[in-house]
Amino acid sequence: MKNKSFNLLPFSRWLLVLELALIIVTASITYLPNLSQATIYRDDWYYTLDRSIGGPGTFEAMFSIDRPARGPFFEAYYQLFGTEPRPYHLTSFAWRLLAGFAALWLFRQLWPRQRAATFLMTVLFTLYPGYFKWMEGFENQPQIASLCLQVLSTALTVKAVKTASLWQKALWWAGAVISGWAYLALVDFAIGMEAFRLLCVGLAVWQPGTEKKWIGQAGRVLRAWAPALLIAGGYLFWRQVLFTNTRADTDVALQVGLLAQAPLSRGFAWISAFLLSVFNAAVEVWGGPYFREFFGLPPRQLAAALVGVGAAAALVAAGLWIFERRKESGPQPESAGADWQGWAVLAGGLGVTAGVIPVVMANRKVAFEAFSHYALPSSLAAVVFITALIFSLKGKWLRIGVSALLVFLAGITQAGYSSQVIHEEKTIAAFWQQMAWRAPDIQPETTLLVSYPEINYGEDGDAVAGPANFIYFPETTLEIPVRHPLFSLVQMPWTGNDVLLGGREERGYRTHNGIVDYSQMLVISQRGENSCVHVLDSRWPWTAYGERDAIILSGVYSHPERIRADAPSHPVPAVLGPEPEHGWCYYFEKAELAVQTGDWLTAMQLEQEVEQLELRPVDEVEWMPFLQAAASAGEVDRFQQIATRLASSQHNRSQGCRVMRAMQEEGQAFSAEIAGKLDEILCTGLNR
Repeated sequence: MKNKSFNLLPFSRWLLVLELALIIVTASITYLPNLSQATIYRDDWYYTLDRSIGGPGTFEAMFSIDRPARGPFFEAYYQLFGTEPRPYHLTSFAWRLLAGFAALWLFRQLWPRQRAATFLMTVLFTLYPGYFKWMEGFENQPQIASLCLQVLSTALTVKAVKTASLWQKALWWAGAVISGWAYLALVDFAIGMEAFRLLCVGLAVWQPGTEKKWIGQAGRVLRAWAPALLIAGGYLFWRQVLFTNTRADTDVALQVGLLAQAPLSRGFAWISAFLLSVFNAAVEVWGGPYFREFFGLPPRQLAAALVGVGAAAALVAAGLWIFERRKESGPQPESAGADWQGWAVLAGGLGVTAGVIPVVMANRKVAFEAFSHYALPSSLAAVVFITALIFSLKGKWLRIGVSALLVFLAGITQAGYSSQVIHEEKTIAAFWQQMAWRAPDIQPETTLLVSYPEINYGEDGDAVAGPANFIYFPETTLEIPVRHPLFSLVQMPWTGNDVLLGGREERGYRTHNGIVDYSQMLVISQRGENSCVHVLDSRWPWTAYGERDAIILSGVYSHPERIRADAPSHPVPAVLGPEPEHGWCYYFEKAELAVQTGDWLTAMQLEQEVEQLELRPVDEVEWMPFLQAAASAGEVDRFQQIATRLASSQHNRSQGCRVMRAMQEEGQAFSAEIAGKLDEILCTGLNR
């Protein structure tokens, strides 16, 4: 008997080691391949830009209006890592793993003999595929740290409730309260998960199947949970009484007041948002919102991702098989746990419901992609709900198969999302590397209208203004709010209308501002990933075939003279990668710069280098600056050859003819031979 007991304990420890190892491996397979390549994404640009320019008080000022705890939180990160992205991404991954470990501890306390189920809960929680902000290494930190603290606080609460010793109970409760305040200070809308804390206490204290009356048991649960009132109560007292919130979006009274103004319409909107949010957070999330992006990956990348995701699913299936066999051969579950699935479904469903209520009351909803972060706090309850449903299925292999499928779906969802982010980051980096060739310097208070290839950044204009200011205006000023010398227009349906209306106004957000001046615009486009960056010129605007309407419309308002052609070039920051090789686009950018200043000789010399190197564009319209140079320099043979290349496309013929006519209207004189070739090759037979 002694020998058996001696052997049982080490084996139990080995099972725990196996669980932790499988969690680490599956998380690493899911997150690290793309996370290790990640740089700066969307809103991360203004976090890093504002702090690097504004200095130490920037983050404090940034969050003083709504979530002041984030100020010192971000400043601590900046003191450690500066603007180097990789440590932020690795720290984010570490928070994710720690949250998973804390979740395993919580689940194991609630269902100590359901090793397979609690293991699956932990894996699904760690891989939760409904949160699409984890590639934003800077902005993501409070979200993921708060989640870890939320889970830890809940686990500490259950530990305190189940501990008999008063002084140990006090210590556990102290840890639960402190970590509870911390997670709410970082993410206030997570307060709905305090209801899930109560549900977890109920699962730990309630004794189903006994003769005790439910009223008495409910009272016992409430008494055990009572110290947790310090968490939500203390936070709300500070938030509503001691702190002055000045941001409308996080002002509870203001948001709830909207319901009183229009109770029927707003009430219906709340109900609709509530139902959608619960469904998305608990059910729709497992349907793979990024399937299309995943299966649209290049073949080699897709194959590698499928192998990795498949391996993660297989490992989880193997772990479940081991744990299921252990349950079959070991002691049977306690009688109270015979219906644990029903209680878990109830707790998980109510937890998700409570978790989204503060989100709905703030007139938001859980929705992929923009509002996915609202699902993160309730993900803890969502995985309890879905796992309990899986373990309600009859048949071990059916449970294992469904579980592996969910892990596979979570993996391809996260891989699809993160691959899209990496693709965007690389595309933007390549864009600004070319722009650095095209524009040695840009005048301050220039308004940028940029079209990236296959990227719609929507209202995230920082995806343009961030890299632009990092290149051209990186100097630290220690002034708050930070002034962005280059400001970007958003990429929305109304952008073209705003350009037509014109005007000048100051815009800003949190700790930065800048001038939007439609009379000082620089319109820049890269039509395709293999195309070159093109700065439109209001004197003779031309575009590639299939260009976006807003770019075509705005070309006549683009002022390339905002580019200082004779200024020294600015170094490109390391976050945008090394300078690419000097292929076709290098010579195109330099030729377009020369054409901007009327330096026809330099443009012709560049054209000769292109011919010697036998470089050719993917899009023939990019011969345009060389065509302009040949016409202005009177190079008839070169003009004829380049014009013939343009004439292979009706669109390019039209663009070439219009540009040449516009140059003549601007006072540029062409020789009779050039004028004749222009009519013969490009302009004759055009419909308009």
